[in-house]
Amino acid sequence: MTYAPLGFLSAALTGLPAQEPAADPPRLAVIVVVDQMRADYLDRFRDRFSSGFVRLLAEGAVFTDAHHDHAGTTTAAGHAALVTGTFPGRNGIVGNDWWDRAASRSVYAAEDARSPLIGYAGEAGRSPANLERTGLADWLKAAQPAARVYTVAGKDRSAIAMGGRRPDGAFWFLPAAGRATTSAYYGDHLPAWLETFNALDRPRALFGTWWGRTLPDDAYPAARAGDADGRRPFPRRLGQAFSIPDARYLERDFRYTPFADSLTLALAAVVLEREALGRDATPDLLLIGASSADHIGHAHGPSSAHVLDYYARLDRYLGALFDALDAAAGAGRWLVVVTSDHGVMDLPEEPRRGGQPGARLWAADLLRTAQHAVDSAAHAFGLAPLRVRRVGHGFSLEPRDGMDGETLDRLRAVLARTLGAYPAIADAYTYEELRDPWVPPRPFLEAYRRSFHPARASDVVVRTREDVLLTDSHTETSHGSPYRYDTHVPLIFLGAGIHAGTHPGRVRTVDVAPTLARLLRVPAPGDLDGVVLEVGTSR
Repeated sequence: MTYAPLGFLSAALTGLPAQEPAADPPRLAVIVVVDQMRADYLDRFRDRFSSGFVRLLAEGAVFTDAHHDHAGTTTAAGHAALVTGTFPGRNGIVGNDWWDRAASRSVYAAEDARSPLIGYAGEAGRSPANLERTGLADWLKAAQPAARVYTVAGKDRSAIAMGGRRPDGAFWFLPAAGRATTSAYYGDHLPAWLETFNALDRPRALFGTWWGRTLPDDAYPAARAGDADGRRPFPRRLGQAFSIPDARYLERDFRYTPFADSLTLALAAVVLEREALGRDATPDLLLIGASSADHIGHAHGPSSAHVLDYYARLDRYLGALFDALDAAAGAGRWLVVVTSDHGVMDLPEEPRRGGQPGARLWAADLLRTAQHAVDSAAHAFGLAPLRVRRVGHGFSLEPRDGMDGETLDRLRAVLARTLGAYPAIADAYTYEELRDPWVPPRPFLEAYRRSFHPARASDVVVRTREDVLLTDSHTETSHGSPYRYDTHVPLIFLGAGIHAGTHPGRVRTVDVAPTLARLLRVPAPGDLDGVVLEVGTSR
């Protein structure tokens, strides 16, 4: 067969009383998570769309105020919230990484030394071992054992979080190899069709080709800070900084192009066909993570020509996806949801062009200041020096034998006061403040509590001021805050049982899983944070 590129999806819902599901549940439900897609892209690029997004906006249930309602807006946390219907503090995936005090090391959300990768014995093992809640895939399998569930993504943490505990298959691309794999948690070998797909070696075949403009020249913004860093200008030739298509090209160049997500969607099309999804009355589930959107956004920022061109191409990939779903399940027999795991902040230099605040806060400087304060406090308390560790926006103290809880609380307070005194820091929340429900309310405290897990929480978490980026990079942007640019994401439902409509009410991404469960006629746990949303009101 020909492995044609496919695309993603994005959308929104509103918290009205739940409608009755369609007479027959869809044969196939698909969730497409576009990593780092901000909701405002739908309006910003609307006149550049001609295919998939046009159909989504015209025929879908479009919700214009959908948000991740937790503070740690990262990839792993966002994907887990979407499929479990619970906040990070309850499902255990509080970030891409967190500091494990007992083990005195950083833990990766998808790590599992007991589950080595198939075909890559030297790589770290991966599984959903750290995920503490079941998700939509698990609910479907429990209710309909014959249902087929597959997940495909560019990133391992995306595929693994979405797939839950026991999907029929979870596949992701190893960055330095440019090939899809899985781990021993899911099976002991790769399917024959995946071996065939990998043998095409599409990433290396694209070495030397061009990522050019897919829209007229006048559609693109003028060059801005971050649009080019010497290695990735636009337009550009793939691999222009490398002599051969080796691992460096794959990891540092190819995955920063739309063609990496085209490859992910092409693999999703292969799964759709080879695993015969959507072919009978038993509902199946396909979960797709478009990960290179995040790499491109980090490197170049939301206002770049790179991001515009990516979404123009994604629009066309979506049209191909919908055609493939029609062929697999039949027109009117499938349901698709498009959303995102988080948004992104503009490059800090962008607001300053308009006279607004915007700054980079150097993480190394903040860590040095924190370490100095803790050293002084530890000496005053009669303790040996304590090392401060930073993971994202969290700061933790390495434990010392004999240090009691009262001393630890005092050190946390010192750390919070020191970090909170930085002009670029809006607030610093201690472990005790996040754990204690009787602490007086203050801005964003509840959002941070939704990301609080007793065994995985930092000693102190900082909130930067709006439009301040905590970073180690001089050129890139990022996410991870509770501000609108990081929480506001698209959410669109399209297909069987869905009526066209625009819904302006604020909804939450934890509502996606219970809503899909109802549409699939699948019982969901009764203690979810999300609610079933109405998708049937007219325009």
